[in-house]
Amino acid sequence: MRFHVLPAAFILAAGLTWVSPARALDFYFTFDGLVNGGAGSTVSGEIFGLEDNATSMPTSIVVNSAPFGVLPVTFAPPFGGGFTVDSGMLTDGSVNTVASPADGFYQLILNHDNNTFYYETGLDHNNFASDGLPGVVYTPAAVPEPSGFGVAVFTAMLLVIVGRRLPNWRSTARGRVLPL
Repeated sequence: MRFHVLPAAFILAAGLTWVSPARALDFYFTFDGLVNGGAGSTVSGEIFGLEDNATSMPTSIVVNSAPFGVLPVTFAPPFGGGFTVDSGMLTDGSVNTVASPADGFYQLILNHDNNTFYYETGLDHNNFASDGLPGVVYTPAAVPEPSGFGVAVFTAMLLVIVGRRLPNWRSTARGRVLPL
């Protein structure tokens, strides 16, 4: 009996880990504002790598569209601030980050007071702002489902172990009773 308990415990632990891994959550964001106080337009992008039911720092933020700059622009850690995710929904947050690719200097601010995407190259300055966290639309990105292969392998291994523990039905059909 003890020879079967250890493999069964190992397979159960491995199967549960394989079937339900913790995944980081990603969110799309968009906000409307004014370019240098003039024409209105939209900034949109994606926030990567937030933990569910926690306050965490993203692994990266990408601005995909804006009325100016060479896009997409990727912002990498460290970030000032972080985001709070509760049951898969982004509920609070603040971030202030910069990126300096070859074409200029970018700054992204998302917080309660204002949302700003700033771009500077030489003497050119572009500022794009909106009305704080309520002015930003955060949409959860699709989360891939666990692989069906992992579930199938786990189930097959469990059936093999349970099957080895059951008495042989042919022996009992011939009138012989196996000891328990």
